[in-house]
Amino acid sequence: MTFGLDQYEKAIARIFDINGHVIGTGFLVAPGFVLTCAHVVLQAIGIKKEAFEDYHEAPQKSITLDFPVLDNERLIEANVVAWMPYSVESGDVAALRLCSPAPNDAQPLPLADVDWTDVSEGLHSVSGFNQRMGTRTDSYRPTGAVAGNRFELRKGKSPDDEKIEGGFSGAPLWNRDHGCIGMVATAAVAKAEERSKAYAIRIRKLQPTLKKVSAHYLQDVLLANLDACDTEEDRDRLRRAIDTTLRQCNPNGSDTPWLSQLIDLATDRPAISGWEAESPLIHFAMMLARLDDISKELYDQLKIWVKRQNNADFQALLDRLTGDLKKKKASATSICEHLMVTVERVETSEQDLRVSLWAISNLEIYHANSLPQSIVQEKVLTLDELPEFIQRQCRQRFGKKTLPIIHLFVPRDLLCCDIEMRPFGKLQEMLGNVYPFVVRINLTVHPVGQWYYDDWQEKWEQIEQALEQHTAELFEEVDCASFSETDRSLPDLMDTLSEQNAAVLRNCESFEELFELLMDEKDSALPVALWSRDSAFESGLLGLLDCVVCALHERIRKERRSAKHSSKKLIGHHLSLVWEDPRVVPPDMQFDPEAC
Repeated sequence: MTFGLDQYEKAIARIFDINGHVIGTGFLVAPGFVLTCAHVVLQAIGIKKEAFEDYHEAPQKSITLDFPVLDNERLIEANVVAWMPYSVESGDVAALRLCSPAPNDAQPLPLADVDWTDVSEGLHSVSGFNQRMGTRTDSYRPTGAVAGNRFELRKGKSPDDEKIEGGFSGAPLWNRDHGCIGMVATAAVAKAEERSKAYAIRIRKLQPTLKKVSAHYLQDVLLANLDACDTEEDRDRLRRAIDTTLRQCNPNGSDTPWLSQLIDLATDRPAISGWEAESPLIHFAMMLARLDDISKELYDQLKIWVKRQNNADFQALLDRLTGDLKKKKASATSICEHLMVTVERVETSEQDLRVSLWAISNLEIYHANSLPQSIVQEKVLTLDELPEFIQRQCRQRFGKKTLPIIHLFVPRDLLCCDIEMRPFGKLQEMLGNVYPFVVRINLTVHPVGQWYYDDWQEKWEQIEQALEQHTAELFEEVDCASFSETDRSLPDLMDTLSEQNAAVLRNCESFEELFELLMDEKDSALPVALWSRDSAFESGLLGLLDCVVCALHERIRKERRSAKHSSKKLIGHHLSLVWEDPRVVPPDMQFDPEAC
């Protein structure tokens, strides 16, 4: 659709104060969202000018507006969803969500980020409401930039043309060739017509607010499509698709609400490699659009939104994304150094687990902001089915000769389960004697504070410096005999653990409770721990430490392999190793302090 002056004026909103007087202007920037000045909103709710600068946070009161060219008889309520506080030289921006739809013919304006020198000779229009009926002036043009990098607009020598005055605040500055290039914020009217000036906030300065609008709009689209699902099964499938895509695109988002994650992607996440020209939010929309689990309606809405972002070529982006994913899959199928398996309990079942798998092919070139290769997303299995499923995925994807370190992320109540030595299949194979196998704590099912990640990272750095050191010199033997559920303070035990990076744990009555306490206590993060699930074999724990730290995985694998071929019960049947390596973390647990 080609936008002309007719379409431009249909997108303009008239904003009223509490007495029904017209006090400002706004314009449609996304379906259901209007942009205007913060001071227009404050005027609309009855705030005096001298108090404008006191409103650092968005007001909660709703305001009313209409689209007078299309429907001047229907008032629409609107609420602020993004806010840059009033300032004469900066800020003064508000984004409004409409409580009911705009008229059908009102379309969001195309936005263009330009320098004033690119458009100084062009034709410009500004429609606003210095009177109830509104008016348009075509005689202003950008003549430079002033404080806050705003456009200075000067009125040409057209005495019969209208002036930009107070009611024009929030009006879009329309360039006939490029589209909307800014929003009018202030005016300085002189008696001599040719000296009348106004100032407009350029699109570049509006971007922080526009990005948040995009996040709010996409959330509204996702929620509307969830509500439109015919069955609960369809709704669950779509919800899982959205959650999965968010985990892939926003690893640091964890379990925060969708809107928070979308705003993160729009405003706070580093560019995706190969997608520097597009925002991470566009990358998310493309990742979601390619899934089979979304409806045609959602696909079409994502397509329209993506194409509206700087005239993006949707099909070209989709082809590029498909090529990227094929390359990742091809490079990752030949080698896998680390396989991450996350386990969560299914809320509605005592038996079922929700399982996901990711692979890292080469840790030396892997970065926390890169997405690991997704192998399986949210497969529902029982605990008995899990070992065989993991091995089958390993062999199908990587072949029998590839033996990645398997990182099993489990809730605390499964820390002592014997998944690595649980026999399966006709040959009664066991994961723990084939693969180096470590147990990890699934933090997504038990959120902890940022301090834990900080301490975890710090202690891991100390361990990395000692990877070639003899293990027995690094591991501290810790007697947990004093631990009990009734006494959770345990100052001596916690003081001991807080000073350790690695420990051999013995005499524990409940490892689940111990690790819950470790997570709750500040400065007690323990990256590496070794213990026996059966206290009868604790005396043999120290004998396993006759190796360097980086070889401990393999040392324990050999012990488990010996146990598999023995008819006697040996320590290898009962070993558990926690190895909390912060470099190897699934997308929903990745944490980057610099991004917070």
